[in-house]
Amino acid sequence: MRQPSRIRDPLGATVQGGKDIRYSVFKRFNKDDRSLACVVVNFGDSPEQADVRFDREGGQVDVAAPFQSDRTVTLPVHLTIPPRRLVVVVKK
Repeated sequence: MRQPSRIRDPLGATVQGGKDIRYSVFKRFNKDDRSLACVVVNFGDSPEQADVRFDREGGQVDVAAPFQSDRTVTLPVHLTIPPRRLVVVVKK
């Protein structure tokens, strides 16, 4: 069964990027579940760079983006986001 989540925008993560980068952070309603997801969007017409960090968290995260293979990387994450696309970074 799918668990509902709540937007914590932008609590829980820090994203540094260009002027066209925006992000939102999501957390499950279950207080015992520490999973976080950060959705980073490039609203611009050219590729943008973004660095993602989860507050007080280190370790590995899963990175998913349309038309790319999912990958697991270590925080902090350095992303190159194509124009008008998004990337989802998940900390379990």
